[in-house]
Amino acid sequence: MAHIAFITNGLTGLLFASFEMVRRLRAHGHHITYWAPELARDAVIREGLPFHAIPDFQAKGVTESDMDQIAENLDTHSPDLALIDTELPEVVLAAQAACLQTVLLNTWMSIWQHPGLPPLHRSIQPGVGWHGSSIGVNLAWTRHRLTRRMKHIVRRCWHGRKYRVTRLRAYSNKIGFPHTKEFDFDNWLLPFSFRSLPILTLHAHELDFPHTPRDHVHYVGPMVNPNRQESPSHATDLAIVEAVLSRRQSSNTRLIYGGFGSHFIADDRLLSALFSAFSEQREWELIAPLGDRVSSIDVSKKPANVHLVTWAPQLALLQHADAAIIHGGINTIDECIHYKTPMLACSGGMTDMPGNIARVVHHRLGLSYDVHRDSPEAVTKSLDRVMTDPDIKESLKAQQSAAERYAKDKVLECIIDGFLEGDLASSAGVLTLSRSASPQAAASRT
Repeated sequence: MAHIAFITNGLTGLLFASFEMVRRLRAHGHHITYWAPELARDAVIREGLPFHAIPDFQAKGVTESDMDQIAENLDTHSPDLALIDTELPEVVLAAQAACLQTVLLNTWMSIWQHPGLPPLHRSIQPGVGWHGSSIGVNLAWTRHRLTRRMKHIVRRCWHGRKYRVTRLRAYSNKIGFPHTKEFDFDNWLLPFSFRSLPILTLHAHELDFPHTPRDHVHYVGPMVNPNRQESPSHATDLAIVEAVLSRRQSSNTRLIYGGFGSHFIADDRLLSALFSAFSEQREWELIAPLGDRVSSIDVSKKPANVHLVTWAPQLALLQHADAAIIHGGINTIDECIHYKTPMLACSGGMTDMPGNIARVVHHRLGLSYDVHRDSPEAVTKSLDRVMTDPDIKESLKAQQSAAERYAKDKVLECIIDGFLEGDLASSAGVLTLSRSASPQAAASRT
């Protein structure tokens, strides 16, 4: 049995995915500790996991002393393997300073340039239109790299030594980490990714656009736990959900779930289009959790078959839904595939949403809707199509089967075993030639 440390930013998407990873690895015999900012403490403890706090990287600039403290804490607990969110380069370097076997967790689809694979923030489908040509895809990457390099220059000049990348380079020099070779600025992820540290991508390779992954990238399949506990925030919300599900099971009512994620909230134009569509289709019911924004929405034109709530149990609703209106978050897409729920994707235009939706459309798992381009009437037609198109149903079935094979074949468990004691162990090795506390840490492990 190995001791594995999970270290994440505590945000909902990776938090839930990591809990499913934890469940599988614990069943495989490993001991798990969990490291995250304080905002995740209650959720982690509910999972029965030892919790260790790290700084909230979203709320403060992380200093060298913060990284030293993380390295010291990790060294004290001496995990055999650290699984670290790829968006936490500070923690990655701290783990390297502590001389830990390090593997990164990637919640995005592919973030690297491959032939015919566009950057994630673009709604480009390979082979579709001029933008999807090899020239169009290469130009999209060129534009992306030039833009981020200009921003990098401006931020470095403006913030000086306080600039995040400058701090990370300085800390790398301190611990002897080869940042000139390892920091990869030519990918999609900000501020950079690592060139050789192994990465687990928590999705099915079959969901991505066709490409051959880099040697250090391992797809381990989607991490969806259908038994996930989802606690209601209001008793009123739970009563509405139960009533909708009851009607769905006892009548011919079609249930549509509006899953807009934890970062993107449906804007007024989308809500107006939904109100219009459901006013015409009285046999449809929509339930959409919108968080605290519910109280500020003008519901004067909201039809009775549209239910806006603060909270809703996403997995329970997807299990019974005839369709889902989604924002393009990849974890919600994975959950829709798990339940073979067809999707109408309305991108919030944030981060990876456009690229994720391009994959949904490419694999015929649903359709896209653009509030800026499409008419409100298109919502009705698109929803009707995704609920009735046999090709979409077959594509969802194929994607679900592909996703299930990762769990059935224990791909995650086998890869982790490879890092711990198999042929992958050397790839997760320590890259530092430390000039600080790490030599003692290294000596204690030999």
